Amino acid sequence: NLDYKIMQGNSLLEEFEGVKLFDDKLITDTPMDETAALIRDAKKKQTLLQREYFRLKATGILTPFKKQALELDLQDQADLLKRLEKRAAKIGEEIPLFDSEAKQKADEIKQLHKEFFESFQKSRKDAIKARIEALEWELIEATLKEQRKTDALQRIGEWKRANIRPFFLWKFHFAEVFREKGGFDVVIANPPYVRQEVIRPLKTDLAKAFGEFYCGTADLYTYFYKCGLDLLKIGGHLCFIAPNKFMRAGYGKNTRTLLAGAATPKIVIDFGDLPIFDATTYPSILLVEKGKPEAAAKTLVATFTDSAQLERLDETLSAVGFSMPINALKAEGWTLERPDVLALMEKLRKAGRPLGEYVQGRFYRGVLTGLNEAFVVDEATRSRLIAEDPKSADLIKPWLRGRDIRKWKAEWAGLYLIYIPWHFGKIDEYPSIKKHLAQFKSKLKKRGATEQGRYEWYELQRYAADYHWEFEKPKIMWRHFTTVPEFIYDEASRFSNDKSYILPTDDLALLGILNSRVTNFFIRQISPPVRGGFMEMRIIFMEQLPIPSATAAQKTFIIDRVRKILADPDSPAVPSWEAENNNFVYNLYGLTDGEIVLIEGK
Repeated sequence: NLDYKIMQGNSLLEEFEGVKLFDDKLITDTPMDETAALIRDAKKKQTLLQREYFRLKATGILTPFKKQALELDLQDQADLLKRLEKRAAKIGEEIPLFDSEAKQKADEIKQLHKEFFESFQKSRKDAIKARIEALEWELIEATLKEQRKTDALQRIGEWKRANIRPFFLWKFHFAEVFREKGGFDVVIANPPYVRQEVIRPLKTDLAKAFGEFYCGTADLYTYFYKCGLDLLKIGGHLCFIAPNKFMRAGYGKNTRTLLAGAATPKIVIDFGDLPIFDATTYPSILLVEKGKPEAAAKTLVATFTDSAQLERLDETLSAVGFSMPINALKAEGWTLERPDVLALMEKLRKAGRPLGEYVQGRFYRGVLTGLNEAFVVDEATRSRLIAEDPKSADLIKPWLRGRDIRKWKAEWAGLYLIYIPWHFGKIDEYPSIKKHLAQFKSKLKKRGATEQGRYEWYELQRYAADYHWEFEKPKIMWRHFTTVPEFIYDEASRFSNDKSYILPTDDLALLGILNSRVTNFFIRQISPPVRGGFMEMRIIFMEQLPIPSATAAQKTFIIDRVRKILADPDSPAVPSWEAENNNFVYNLYGLTDGEIVLIEGK
């Protein structure tokens, strides 16, 4: 009986190029029937709320919070009933839906659905199914004709001939579900893992369809969470296996707010970089119930870390899973940790100012060349270019790659960057550099934005226009991917690539805090893991790091150790100086011995 419900289409979009393809009223009950049903439901809920109120009061467990919540819910139902009863009084004045071609086809489809379920003869069922499919296209075409959408009607004809649906009309195909139950009981999915860069042609339609939930940098799978919850009835359940990236990524804020705000998480399992699928997908499993969580609600969470655990799912979930307050799943990011770790994270956050505020947002990413083989040169090439034209030295900067940045020191590979910003306009004044870049002209011209005319073939792809001078200043630098947070102090005016970041400052006390174990612990909790034990040190994570207040004397203590290490990063005394620095930083945060044990992983 369900074979005709296996369908193809773009399930995220219910409109075609912004055009509504059918009128919901065609498949719902009459306005009077619908209003009467709503009144019955409201009165039933009102009665249940009243019973719950008096039950809790009689047993002496009606807390002030629960009392307030129930009273608010009862008031909401009373207000709803007033509106519905007022609407019911006016129903008779409404003009009934005219007997249009679309209405006739909708009625025929409703009758065929009923016949399909009551029929047992395969040939008859096949014939009904074929007629239903044909009628669905005819209903859409009739609707567009009545709306006088000539252009849309023509394009729909093309899709019909190709038997492709760039939309999916949920309330049309499953009218009985929404009419009788208000939505599905269960939604299960493995959404497509498609990065946001690949869905650019869809973004305009997604923005219209998802409104405030839309995020221009969000991957495709996030929209399926919103769509899935919209399809559920209140109290229904959604279970997805999908990437875990939304838990911590900047683009995931709307998804996090949705899943722990409009829904109640029941189970959250993070598989990290374990090989659930052939590709590296960082999957997670979420089971949520539609409906706002209660204040004290908890969820079962677990993080799987070993491939062997995948063969013993139930056993592992029982062993490593633990209960976690849903209110700990914050919009800023989800950290699936035990209560003691969450409490420590909260204490650290309260112990200082966020780094983003501390440095007034002065974080910057490195330079993207668009073609390293053209713009990045070695010492021999640099010397030759300067020998041919001494002015070339003005454009050639010492260059660090992310991989060159270690803890306390840079392992410089002797590379340089030819720094040419957009709209440079003076390339002819540097003939040796122009000649050098001309060797790569054909490749440079193929860069996307160059083809679009946004910048000349000899200019960098992303050149730090608004902050390039910050590279010339004393600064703290770190790399994007790392197993352990590693920061260096640079006074050599080095530029760096797009796999690194800079923070212009000469604050060596800050460097000591950044290279401490507290930073390692904090960032590891909020940064998404990457295959191979790496994590991402994006600005959106770094800016959250709390920096404790310190007196001048306290800063001097840290600076003294930092200077000793910077003077000789390879000294055998470095571990001892680092230990002194770590212990001092622990004190700045006011940590107990037990909290230090957590941070040190002991």
